Amino acid sequence: MKNIIEFILRNWILIIPTLIATVSVIFNGFLWVVNKNNFLLVNRPYVQAENFFALNKEHILVSVPENVVMQVLNVPAKIITVKINYYTVDKEGNKKEIYSEINNNFVRYPNK
Repeated sequence: MKNIIEFILRNWILIIPTLIATVSVIFNGFLWVVNKNNFLLVNRPYVQAENFFALNKEHILVSVPENVVMQVLNVPAKIITVKINYYTVDKEGNKKEIYSEINNNFVRYPNK
């Protein structure tokens, strides 16, 4: 016990910074684990898709199903699959597909 106390007294300049660094690394590791989920939620991309209408010669709004605008906010997004289907529905509720498109695996960057 006496040898340990003498060693600490002689080398306190080396021991104290080492203890501070060790505690700091442990504390930062704990904070990283606690904040990891919050970081992932804050830094996720937001993707918004909209189609739009156009005016024809008679100034009537006409849907243009093949034109879809995608807007990406926050960070770049890897979009795995985009499936676009447009249907007409008659009075009985029967659906008839008028347009279909599938795109796979592409990256969109945020709009400015």
